[in-house]
Amino acid sequence: MPPEMHFDSPWELKEAVSLFQKSRLSHDELNCKYPSVLPPEGKFERIRVSSGKYILLPIAIDYAYLFRGQGRDYPKNLPTLYRQEKDEFELFIQHLKIMEFRNFLLHLPQLRFFESNNYHIDYVGLAQHYGLQTDMMDLTSDIDVALFFAMCDIPKGGTEYVCKVENKPYIGYIYCVPTYDFSMKHGKLGETFWGTKLSSIGLQPFERPGAQKGFAYRIENGEELKSLVYSFSYTRKDSETIFRKFSYGSTLWQDDALARIARKIDDSRQFSYNAFNSCVKVHGNKRLDYRTILKKGGYNLCNRPNYILPSEVQLIVDDYYKKGDLCYQSKITSREYRTESGIHKKCLSLNDITPMMMSHLIESGCPAPEGYETENSLEKDQKTQSIAINYTINSGRVQTHPDPVSGKVNKWIGDWRKDLKIDLNKEKQFGVKLVSGFLG
Repeated sequence: MPPEMHFDSPWELKEAVSLFQKSRLSHDELNCKYPSVLPPEGKFERIRVSSGKYILLPIAIDYAYLFRGQGRDYPKNLPTLYRQEKDEFELFIQHLKIMEFRNFLLHLPQLRFFESNNYHIDYVGLAQHYGLQTDMMDLTSDIDVALFFAMCDIPKGGTEYVCKVENKPYIGYIYCVPTYDFSMKHGKLGETFWGTKLSSIGLQPFERPGAQKGFAYRIENGEELKSLVYSFSYTRKDSETIFRKFSYGSTLWQDDALARIARKIDDSRQFSYNAFNSCVKVHGNKRLDYRTILKKGGYNLCNRPNYILPSEVQLIVDDYYKKGDLCYQSKITSREYRTESGIHKKCLSLNDITPMMMSHLIESGCPAPEGYETENSLEKDQKTQSIAINYTINSGRVQTHPDPVSGKVNKWIGDWRKDLKIDLNKEKQFGVKLVSGFLG
C-alpha cells in the first residue's frame, strides 16, 4: 500500500490503492489474457475450510489488505463492545443480547439454504452488522464500501445513513489491515480468513454482511485496531456521489424488519430462558449467580420475549418466500483449476487461497521512500531464491494517527505519482501457475 499520507480527494486515494492492487496481479490477470480467470463482480466464492464447512468469500481482485472507513479517528479504534468501560456483568448482558438474536434467527427459513449446503452461518457477524455490540471491527474488501462509511453517517437517533449536506471541507479516514500477518500459523501458511482474529463473514442469510463484502477483525479487551491509516479531503459533492453509488445507502444498510427486531433486542430488559442458559454455558462465570444479578438489575427472564411481534416475524418469512433460494444461488460461484501437475479441483480451500495471496504480495508494490518505516519488509536470499517476509504491523510498530490540529495523516509527505515507482510490466519471478476459471 502507499505510505501513510493525506490525499486531496477520495478518488485520488482510490486511484493509489488501485495501482498497488494491480501491482500484485499476474501478467495474465493484469492484461486479461484469460478473462475467465478474472473475478466476477458482485459474487461470492465457495471456499472449503478445515471444519468441513464452506465460507462464501466476497470475490475481490486482491485480498492483501482489507479496508475500514471512518468519519473520524479515535485515540484508540475499538469495537463497540469495548468503547465504553464495562464490568463483567455488563459484558455478559451484551453477550446475552447476541445469544437472543441468534436464537431468533434459528427459527427463520432463510437459514435452511445455508444449512442444507453446509455453508457457515456467522451469527456474531450478523449481530454486528445489525447493530448489536460485539468484539468485532467491520472490514471490507471493497474500497468503495469503506469510502461510503467514511463520508456518510447515521444522524443521532436515526436508523439510516445520510450524506453530508453542508458546503464545507471534510476529512475522512481509511484504515488498511494487512491480511498476510494472519496467514502464518506456527511458521506455516494457514487459513487466512478462518481464524480467531480475522475471518470472512461474506454472504449470509441476511443482506447486510454480503452487501458490505464484510470481514471481521476480532479485538480483545485492551487491544486496538492495528492498521495503516490514510486521510483524505472531501466535499459535500463527493459524499453525495458515493451515497448515490450505493442507491442512497439502501444497498449497504437495509432498515428492514430484522433490523427493527435487532434494535428491540438491544433496548430490551427481557430475555428468554433459552438464550440465558446458552449464554451462561458459553460466557458465564461459575462464581456469579446471574439470575439474582439480572433481577437486581431490572432484567427478567421469560419463555418468549413479548417485544417480538408475530407480524414482524411474518414480514421476514414472507420476504424469504418472495425471493426464494435463487437470491443466494445467483450470487455464489466456485473456481475449478488444473495445476501443472494435473491436479484438478472444482472448489478451492483456504489453504489454496493463501499461497496465491502470498505469491501476489512478494514482488508487488515498490521500494519504500527513504526513511519511511513500512509495515513489512522482504529479504531475498540470492543463493536459495527464498523470500523472508518480516511483519511489524502487529509487533512493535506504533499505530499512526492524524495530526491533532489539521486532522491529516502526515507520516509521509510527497507526490505518490512521481515519487513511488511502480512497474506493472516488470517480470515476476514468483507465482502460482494455474489455469482456472469461475463457474456460474
